[in-house]
Amino acid sequence: MFSNGQAAELGRIAAYTRVSTQEQAEEGVSLETQRARVEQWAHDRDLHQIEFYTDAGYSGALGYNSSGKQKHRPELARLVADVEAGRIDAIVVYRLDRIFRSPAICVRFLDDVVLAHDVPLISVVEGLDSSQPYGRMIMQLLSIVSGYYLDWLRENVSDNLRKRMEDGHPMGIAPFGWRYERTEEGQPRRLVRVPDQGRWLLLMKEMFLSGHSVASIGRRLHENAIRTPRGGEHWTQSVIARLLRNPKHAGYLVVGDGHLVRATHYEDRYWELDDYHRIEELFEARIAMGGTTAAKPTYLLSGLITCAHCGQRLCGHRHRGGIYRRYRCSPPPGRRTPHCSANSKPAEVLEGYVISMLRRPGGGTG
Repeated sequence: MFSNGQAAELGRIAAYTRVSTQEQAEEGVSLETQRARVEQWAHDRDLHQIEFYTDAGYSGALGYNSSGKQKHRPELARLVADVEAGRIDAIVVYRLDRIFRSPAICVRFLDDVVLAHDVPLISVVEGLDSSQPYGRMIMQLLSIVSGYYLDWLRENVSDNLRKRMEDGHPMGIAPFGWRYERTEEGQPRRLVRVPDQGRWLLLMKEMFLSGHSVASIGRRLHENAIRTPRGGEHWTQSVIARLLRNPKHAGYLVVGDGHLVRATHYEDRYWELDDYHRIEELFEARIAMGGTTAAKPTYLLSGLITCAHCGQRLCGHRHRGGIYRRYRCSPPPGRRTPHCSANSKPAEVLEGYVISMLRRPGGGTG
């Protein structure tokens, strides 16, 4: 690592700090900890021209290219732009995994930013700098380890959430007619009825099964000033269709490749499984006849998350005739890539995980 004399020759220092949503609650990687260690490093070397670039709530697997629609880390992109403009003499990080967890991003960053502009990258905790071949080699090895950890974490989280759903524990946002209630400490939440919404939910089901159109159900709700699940005034056909087709109202969850399991709130269900199947059959029949009541699924994470296996963006698609929502790899337009070996993921599992992380203390902030 740079000696005090060498460091004194450095002028403008860019200090990069980052936390992902999951890491914000973990001790030892907070933004405050990272900043304090970097400031101490600079103070020991009598360096005063230091500017912090902070990405709060961004994964280390994201890149720094701000072009196009690909999600990136905005502050890292700003740092790279300042390097290219010649405004930075060195980059300092608390630990290497703050700036990259992907081996591909590591190699590209070292080649295109650090070496191309002769701007050393310094890691405070690991005691490494890129001005030496040994330092660059260790940085690349550590990025491979970080990439492996990230892949393992994704798979582990997905497996845990899938297991919880298979055990009947609902995930995601509570649908209209329901709310979450905590049980014993450390136990998963369970759905309980919201009576004021529940009576309108039952009316919607009865109207639909008796032959009313989805549009007429929407007008009935609007006339009675009933708010949508998100608090709006206008009930669209897709919102009503998704609501009626939700198996949670029958006390079931969709897991795996689309099979149903009995949920923990089964005893509080609004209607029977036979009613759920009747609703599905009616929707399929109307769609087959050219009706416009097919629900257009909402995919909260479409294009915002990437596959741990091939690195492509995951986009939403409808599975089994449009009944189930899932995420699968989707290469950019005009680009062909080999078929990814990873299976598509249930949308409810992925979205439920993100929502649960955002609800953690400090989950929506840096």
